[in-house]
Amino acid sequence: MLPPHPLNKNEQTCWDFLMETAVPGVLTKMDSAYVALCAQALAKAWYEGGDGQKAANMLVRMGMTPTERSRVIVARKEKASRVSGLARKA
Repeated sequence: MLPPHPLNKNEQTCWDFLMETAVPGVLTKMDSAYVALCAQALAKAWYEGGDGQKAANMLVRMGMTPTERSRVIVARKEKASRVSGLARKA
C-alpha cells in the first residue's frame, strides 16, 4: 500500500515502520489517509522533538499498543468453494 500523498523522508520512514509492524490483515487501502496522518505525527515526535501524545493516541486507535493489540480481531478471508461460481440450473 502506498501513502495517499507524498511524505518527506522521516514521514516515509514512519510510514514504513507502521506498515511493517501493524497486525497483518488489519490495515487496508481505506486506512491509508489515517496511516499517513499517523506517520506525520510519529515523525514529528521522533525527529522534531514534538509531543508524542498525538502519535500515541493514534497508535492506540490502530491497535498498536500491547493492550489494544490483544483486542484486535482480523476477519478471516473465506476460501472460495470450487462450486461457488457455478450457476444453479432450474
